[in-house]
Amino acid sequence: MKCPGQDSAYWQGERVFEVPCMRCGAKVEFFRDEVSRRCSRCSYRLNNPRVALDCATWCDQAESCTGLSRSRIAAIGQGAPALAGKLIEALEEAMPDKPDLIHQALLVFQHARELAPAAPLPPVTFLSAALLLEVSDRLAAAPGAAGLEACREILARAALDEPAIAAIATLIKDYWKDPLSPRREIQLLHDSVVLAKMSQTFAAAGHDVVQRHIEEALRTDPAQNWARSLFLVRTDEASAANG
Repeated sequence: MKCPGQDSAYWQGERVFEVPCMRCGAKVEFFRDEVSRRCSRCSYRLNNPRVALDCATWCDQAESCTGLSRSRIAAIGQGAPALAGKLIEALEEAMPDKPDLIHQALLVFQHARELAPAAPLPPVTFLSAALLLEVSDRLAAAPGAAGLEACREILARAALDEPAIAAIATLIKDYWKDPLSPRREIQLLHDSVVLAKMSQTFAAAGHDVVQRHIEEALRTDPAQNWARSLFLVRTDEASAANG
């Protein structure tokens, strides 16, 4: 008998969804139970930002079935990953006709996950704000009340409480008020947006071009280090293959 948790006939909700590749911006299809997958365009292995291994949190056969340790399964099934999945689903439910906006929001969010340890805020505040930055901007003629209200509704759909929603909305508002603020969390949000744009525009750029942009456009050391590991490795590999 096939495991019900891995059999798509037993799944509820969306089974397959697209995740943008952080290295080249291409759309990568994930099944809901996949932890990671390689991008078919650039071969980068990216993690599933909303992995759902529901059955694995209680099934006796989970380790042999998924190949993950019990502690890893527990970590995936709770905390930030679980909340991320709820937020992304709430965003998609609120904007079923805006796939390009959701794609961009996910790209910013994925880079923000890499920078979150350097942010002087709870991860839920920083990462939720990162996911909804583009939404708050695009939904209002100018970033302001209309965009923030839409963000509040999405956060409420994900079952966040009012204090958390207020903190996230305040961070989004502060970002748009002054994206060049010296505050560490604002700098890291700024860099998450820049990194998302780099994913979409620097896939074929040369080493020197990418290096210069990293030094000039990114404001924090964590973002610069992440960009070098993500983008410069690829340009070096491409140069070696062509040389």
